[in-house]
Amino acid sequence: MAEVRAQELVREEGFLPEKDGHRVYFMRVGNEAGPSVLHFHGGPGGWSRPDHAARYNPAKRHVVLFDQRGAGKSEPQGACRHNDTAALVRDAERLRVHLGIEAWYVGGSSWGATLALLYAQAYPARVRGLLLGSVFLADRTARDWIAAPHKGAAALFPDVWEATWGTYTTPARGARSSAAYARTLLARMRKGGAAARAAAAAFFNWEGNLFTPLRDTHFRDPDALTEEELAQARVALHYQAHHFFLSEDGALERVKKIRCLPAIIVHGRHDILCPMEGAWRLARALPDAELVVLPTSGHVLTPEGAVARRLAFEWFFAAHKGV
Repeated sequence: MAEVRAQELVREEGFLPEKDGHRVYFMRVGNEAGPSVLHFHGGPGGWSRPDHAARYNPAKRHVVLFDQRGAGKSEPQGACRHNDTAALVRDAERLRVHLGIEAWYVGGSSWGATLALLYAQAYPARVRGLLLGSVFLADRTARDWIAAPHKGAAALFPDVWEATWGTYTTPARGARSSAAYARTLLARMRKGGAAARAAAAAFFNWEGNLFTPLRDTHFRDPDALTEEELAQARVALHYQAHHFFLSEDGALERVKKIRCLPAIIVHGRHDILCPMEGAWRLARALPDAELVVLPTSGHVLTPEGAVARRLAFEWFFAAHKGV
C-alpha cells in the first residue's frame, strides 16, 4: 500500500545528462513545496522504488531518488566501467544542481547509509541533516564480517557459507579476504552462461540469508535469476572486489568533517548483515546524532520496526526544521 501511495505522488522521472558513458535515472516524489530529501538506495547494485520515499512522508516533503550507475533503470545496466564510489557521490551532487536544490536532507540504509555519509563529507554545506538506517560503514571490519571465511557472519551461518561462497575455495588456500572471494565470483560471472548464474546465485544465497533472523534459510535457483539480478550481482561483486573503493576506515575516514551535522540513526539490534557495532561507533563519532535501536529487527525491519523508523524520522524533521 505504501508503494501505491508513493507511486501516486511521483512528480517527475528522467535521466541526468550522460557522464562517463552512464545515464543516471532519477525520480522526484511528493510535496514539491516541502523540504527536499535525497535518498540513496542500498546495494551496491540495488535500485530505487517509490516506496523508499514513504519513510520520509512524501505528503509533506519532496523526496529525490536515483538509481546508481549500472543499477536499476540507469544505463547501461550492470556496467562496471567508470563505476566507483566517488562517481556515485558526484552523481548525487550533479542531481542536486540539475534540480536547482540549494540544500537537502540526505538519507539511506545499508550501502545507502554509506553513500549518504560520504556525500555529506564531500558536500557538508549542502546537507541539512542525515537520516540513516541499517548502517554499513564499509570499513575493513564491516567488509570482513560480511564475507570472510571462519569469522563474522560465516561463523553464525557455517552451513549457508559452505553451500554458497565457501564452494569457491578449498581448505588448502587458507583464510582469504572478502575482496578475494568477490574477485573469484566476479571472474566466474565474466565467463557467462551457467558459471555466471552459479556465481550470482552464490552471492544472492549468501547475503539473502542474512537479511533477517525471522525466517528459515532459502536458496535461489541459478536458472531462475533474471537479467536484472545478474546485473545487480555483477555490480555488487565489482564493489566488493575493490573494497568498495574506500580505505580501511570506510565511511568513518573523514567523519570529523560532519561532526556539526544533525543525524538520526535507526538500527536493528539483530542485524546480522551489518551488526549494530557499526551504528554504535558512528553515533559516538557524531555528537549531534541520535541512535534508535529497534529491539526486534534485523537488517530488514519488522513491521513494528518500520513504524518506529517513520516516527523517529518525523521527530527528527520536527526537531530540525524539516516540517
